[in-house]
Amino acid sequence: MMLETPTSMAIAALASAVMSFVLAFVMWTALHPTPAKPARPKALTLRISNIPTKITKEEFKEVLANAAKKMSFSSGPASEPLLGWSFARSGHSDRFSVGTATFGIPPAPSQLEAAIKGALGEGSTYLRVDLDFFGITPLADPPGAEVE
Repeated sequence: MMLETPTSMAIAALASAVMSFVLAFVMWTALHPTPAKPARPKALTLRISNIPTKITKEEFKEVLANAAKKMSFSSGPASEPLLGWSFARSGHSDRFSVGTATFGIPPAPSQLEAAIKGALGEGSTYLRVDLDFFGITPLADPPGAEVE
């Protein structure tokens, strides 16, 4: 039979205290799980085609900014819903322009389309908002540029 010394009793008490702490921590984390952070939507770029040529680049930007504010799909008062945009003449028709809009928290394409059509009014019947980007989507309309 082994006699217990003060050192071995201290080691046993320390081991018991450590094991009790570990067990208490494991039980506490099991009963109080860390809440998962909600997934933040990724930024999304939408194409706006068939914009009537009577709309200028500046007017288009204003329409986009107002539509973003009205739809209030920003995550808070300090966030900017419209992250970027572009506007250029369409390569398919002289009657229309094409643009893109990048949103931090994107609206549904149909929601943005309705907001833009409402702001532009008459003449925006053919305007479309989509995610397809099939074909050529001009991102800029540099003045005086010529392609040979």
